[in-house]
Amino acid sequence: MKKRNILPFILIIFLSSVLHTKAIEKSDFPSDNKDSTFLDIGVDNIFVGRQKQCYFRLRKITAVVRNHGTEPVSNFDILIYRNDILITTLTKTTILYPGNFSDIVFFPYIFFSNTDSTCLKVCVILPNDENPNNDYYEKSYPMVIDSSLCNPQYSHGCNFGGSISHIEMSYLSIDTTCFYNLNWYESYDYATYCGTVHAYGYSVIKLIAETDSVYFSGWIDFNEDHDLTDNEKVIDCEFLEFAGQEYSFEFVIPECVQGQNMKIRIRTCTNECPDHPCALYYSGVTLDFWVYKMGGACGYDASVDSILVPNPVIEASEIIPTAIVGNHNCSNHNAFGTDIRILKENNLIYYSDYEVSLCHNSTEIVQFNPWLADTGIYVVNVCVHSDWVNYPEDNCKEIEVTVVDKKVLVLKVFLEGCFNGILMNNTLFIEDDIPLNQPYFSAPWNYSGTESVDSIPNSNVIDWVLVELRDTTNVEFATENTIISCQAAFLLRDGTITGIDGKTPLLFDVDISNNLFVVIKHRNHLGIISSIPITRNNGIFYYDFTLSKDQVFGGENACKELAPGIWGMIGGDGDANNQIGNADKNDVWAVQAGTSGYLSGDFTMDVQVNNTDKNDIWAPNCGKGGQVPDEQNKIIYKSYVPR
Repeated sequence: MKKRNILPFILIIFLSSVLHTKAIEKSDFPSDNKDSTFLDIGVDNIFVGRQKQCYFRLRKITAVVRNHGTEPVSNFDILIYRNDILITTLTKTTILYPGNFSDIVFFPYIFFSNTDSTCLKVCVILPNDENPNNDYYEKSYPMVIDSSLCNPQYSHGCNFGGSISHIEMSYLSIDTTCFYNLNWYESYDYATYCGTVHAYGYSVIKLIAETDSVYFSGWIDFNEDHDLTDNEKVIDCEFLEFAGQEYSFEFVIPECVQGQNMKIRIRTCTNECPDHPCALYYSGVTLDFWVYKMGGACGYDASVDSILVPNPVIEASEIIPTAIVGNHNCSNHNAFGTDIRILKENNLIYYSDYEVSLCHNSTEIVQFNPWLADTGIYVVNVCVHSDWVNYPEDNCKEIEVTVVDKKVLVLKVFLEGCFNGILMNNTLFIEDDIPLNQPYFSAPWNYSGTESVDSIPNSNVIDWVLVELRDTTNVEFATENTIISCQAAFLLRDGTITGIDGKTPLLFDVDISNNLFVVIKHRNHLGIISSIPITRNNGIFYYDFTLSKDQVFGGENACKELAPGIWGMIGGDGDANNQIGNADKNDVWAVQAGTSGYLSGDFTMDVQVNNTDKNDIWAPNCGKGGQVPDEQNKIIYKSYVPR
């Protein structure tokens, strides 16, 4: 994302004023008659922010008030009129010395309609003012108003949640913090920001959450009919879990867009997905932008947009990093060089250069194949060079890659019990009920690993899981006899399985003779195993169990569709015997009902053992069987269960 030196344009929906006085020495004031004295306060000019507005838009109005007299003055009134109607009054109490001026900044609440033309007049009232001719200044502003998009609605202001602190789009960079200006929104139903995006052929939207739990969606009015439809929804219910978390989305501006016709809307909400561009939601913000497609003479800009590696931790191997370089200008200058360097301990170990030829508003993927055989930390650096690069801050990017001599596993899985439709709830962490030692030491797991932590390292941790590696030729033969390694690990809210540091992938010091299959076990969910061998690609073994029922051996008998297109492990196996039956209710849930804590009968993992666990998790799943092959090859609902 390119950050340009553009002043953020911030909406404010309460009446306020800011005074800023430029200090000028008294000797700077010219006077033809030093002995005479007279009082004279005048309004020199009026400045208004942008003339393009939307909805119930607020205007930043700046009046330049100067002391044209010979004596210091204070305690005079400043009045601002709109179309001869007084809209606000301010009393200046600080001293304004002769020759000095003060920028009086108003943020009045004004509604503009499509055809509105506004005449603004600022007056000063000073008793005994001897030159009334300069006591007022007025200026007319033809308003180009765009309220063609539907009016977004919230029942509460963004200080109730769902706010974002920053948005970037092309050359536009705005601090949109709500809590920083809390009082702005206390009495209003919603907060709306407006701005203009200057772009050539593509743009990237970047959001940063100001609060936890921010849901958001985005629309682009591609056909410029001022009606945002489902087909024009380009961001569909994304979620930023924590304050400070970022989201980026790249889109292409159609060639037909000219001037400022196409519009973008981003809506946020604190407690649900904002599926509709205009509907009433509880709390959040709406951000609208005009897209101004640049044309004609413009600057040149070649840049390194990003560097991608399979994972920041990899096994020693030949990796294929990818650099995305771009020609982001509206000219046909199209040739530039790309240098790729890899350093270890500040020593250059790899170098390659490429000649890239790009037409304007386009990008190219540059792949390179270094062999990183030794363990250690490497720095991958990519730079572009050209005679016409205007923005040197974009010329280079670099990332770190850690190479280890172990198998690196990047795994993802969801648990039904605590899944909320998007992520998994971390109630066990919030209630401080996750044990510091791995919980799989007893039967039926009998795992002897010593994984433990002094404290849970990541607030996203939802629980411990047990990960087994099995080495065999086919999944049907992946019995317990084929286990080559096992680890207790942390499961995060987004389904990522990490080591006990809560952030790095799992590392296994093993050799694989046949094919690698991965088993995931949880203390009250049915175990699952990968349906196909997991292979190494670019230095990592990656497997996502959530993508499809076909990712899990046994298919829909082994896993459950938790949300459309999202699959997870089946809950309710309280006694961990790889099947869900009456014993899970009678011997586990019923015994623990009414209690709280880290308990096997807490199928929803909300610390409470109650009817919700029985009715919502156990009852619908009773009779389902696990899918990890059993040594005796017992068949339960056509699935193999380990013993």
